[in-house]
Amino acid sequence: MNESLEVRIPPQSLEAERAVLGIMLLGKSAADRVFRKLREENFYREVHRRLFRAAYEIWKRKEPVDITLVGNALLKNGDFEAVGGYSGLAGLMDGNHNAANVDYYADIVLEKSALRGIIASATRIVGDAYADSKTFGDLASDIRHIANSALDAAVGAQEFDDDPYRRVEEAIRELRENRSGTKNRFIKTGFPRFDQIFGGVERSKMTLITGFKSSAKSVFCQQTSQQIAEMNIPVGYAMLDVARSEVDLRMACRLAGVSYKNLWSLDPAVMSEEKFNRVMMYMEMMKEYPIYCVGQDQIGRDHGKFCLWARQVVERRGVQIIFVDSGKEFKSRKDRNSSDESAITDLINDLNEIPVQLNIALVVISEKSRNGMAKGSGSWDYTNRYHYDFSQDTEDKTLIHVRTEKDSNGENGGCFGFRLRGEHFTLTEINPDDYKPAADEQPDYGDRRPPGRP
Repeated sequence: MNESLEVRIPPQSLEAERAVLGIMLLGKSAADRVFRKLREENFYREVHRRLFRAAYEIWKRKEPVDITLVGNALLKNGDFEAVGGYSGLAGLMDGNHNAANVDYYADIVLEKSALRGIIASATRIVGDAYADSKTFGDLASDIRHIANSALDAAVGAQEFDDDPYRRVEEAIRELRENRSGTKNRFIKTGFPRFDQIFGGVERSKMTLITGFKSSAKSVFCQQTSQQIAEMNIPVGYAMLDVARSEVDLRMACRLAGVSYKNLWSLDPAVMSEEKFNRVMMYMEMMKEYPIYCVGQDQIGRDHGKFCLWARQVVERRGVQIIFVDSGKEFKSRKDRNSSDESAITDLINDLNEIPVQLNIALVVISEKSRNGMAKGSGSWDYTNRYHYDFSQDTEDKTLIHVRTEKDSNGENGGCFGFRLRGEHFTLTEINPDDYKPAADEQPDYGDRRPPGRP
């Protein structure tokens, strides 16, 4: 036998197993998500299996999965000392893992479990082939079974929780949390009319912002991020075509009402000392904003690095919404030409998973090309839940039209306007009575018509 095979350690991630178990002990919603996805046999370490088994029995009785009840169950089963007692249980909870990432860690545990299953099944098939104990047809059938089992495990196929009581209770809990303000489903943007009509930006969903150049897409996202940060809500901002420091400079210029293109000028007629000092004042203020930026100098155009950064700022900084300026800058993770629709579809699908996995709101800009379509527009239309299209008025350059291309809550087709003010730049909402939609488009606000609107 090859000696290298004897010393190989089966695929496993003890850190991911510990993270899942620790998060599971933190609260009901996290435990629900764990038990819907994992089973005892998915864990590599035996002591982790015992702990999971005890917690699962408590969960099936619809009792809270907490450190006290799990400890009592382990005592009754004779497994308390094996897990390290209460200090061992508390140690699992000291990992500083965010409950929003439990699906991410659970997927790692599932993947490693699936790989171990493949190895075990393949080893058995190799043994049968050497022993010539099965026909070729039987061996081929076994191989197909391995492939199908591996696919099922990879997507988390298993016994799904179809208990209507737990399902409805979870929905009621989310509604009550939103009603009490302890965990709002929508994040307010700081634009009063936008928040009144659409509720804000929804968590666990991707919002798409499209438009041609100079249609104030980035201005909207930067201003929104700053307004959200002023409400003490941590924000992530990824600008993929500039260095990280430039993101802060552009935001400070917007606040100071100074054109970024003039910032570097040494001509006092262009950049006066007063303007320069005003920008510097806002740069100092930026230090206190809970805005966490990443730029091209850190992640390039690499989607994988962006995903890693997103997970880090959510887990470490408590970020609740991330802006991407802009999605067209990402290079596909596949070795394909960037115009390939299939590669763009894969990229968009990957992006769409981030808000769901991290339970955050994700706002992505995608600039339109000359034919009026966003790159990969067909894929965008089917995967995002909200889509707002920005356009600059052909006659009045300070007037920005916004059309609701898609709103899963039913506000499709509605139009509203912003006024672009200042040297560089601030958006203010236009009163509906003073706004005329572009191209004779008429606004449709449904039941959430702004006050005073006939």
